[in-house]
Amino acid sequence: MVLYRGKRALELSWKGRARAALHLGAATLADLWNFYLWRPADGSAQCPCCGWRGPAFLASWNWRAPTYQSRCPQCDSRSRHRGIEPLLPQLLSDKPDGPILVFAPEPLTIEQLRRMAPRENVITAGQRGPDSIEDLERLPVPDASCALLVCNHVLPVVRNEERTLQECARVLKPGGIALFTVPGDFREESSWYFPNAEGAGFRRYGMDLMSRLVAVFRRAEAVDMGRSALPAWRVRRGDHAFVCVR
Repeated sequence: MVLYRGKRALELSWKGRARAALHLGAATLADLWNFYLWRPADGSAQCPCCGWRGPAFLASWNWRAPTYQSRCPQCDSRSRHRGIEPLLPQLLSDKPDGPILVFAPEPLTIEQLRRMAPRENVITAGQRGPDSIEDLERLPVPDASCALLVCNHVLPVVRNEERTLQECARVLKPGGIALFTVPGDFREESSWYFPNAEGAGFRRYGMDLMSRLVAVFRRAEAVDMGRSALPAWRVRRGDHAFVCVR
């Protein structure tokens, strides 16, 4: 891992992407410290999605920043997957009868839902990955047909956010629930926009997302997932889920 990441950091530097190389280096050093040098007691980090226990979660990175305590070494869960783990049972209990729609479908999210609600019908949209992400602006789902919609880190990569939110509301039954997670800094009011970012995401959210949600849904609530998760799950404080009701 270290050799591969070192080679990758050099390649990024040669291509003029020094910032990304620096963040990759920081993530690599964090993993070396947690897993080989300091190595806190086994079981200090625990994944609620797969049951893995170990000294820490792996760090990840992109051109914007490194993210520490990010990935589960066993199931690849991220903070958002571990954060929604305690939320999903209540949402499944509160939703009306009907199928669950997940987009774009992450295998881990689908596994979480099927583990908690094995008899529910789970359907997906955007199955072909980033090339079909624009399908989310025209969901191939009938009006008022879904009871629960789960959208994990997809809104940043759709060009027309307003149209996508309207589609989410359209396909939900009355009383249906939508669960959104998005990357952002929710201590800030305003979102950041990156019009040419493409696959990296067109926006990084602030709390102004709430005003756009309440314009489409009957009710919306921001939930700090870090407050409801166990400390060992390493869900970042300030990671928010947005729960909306049609």
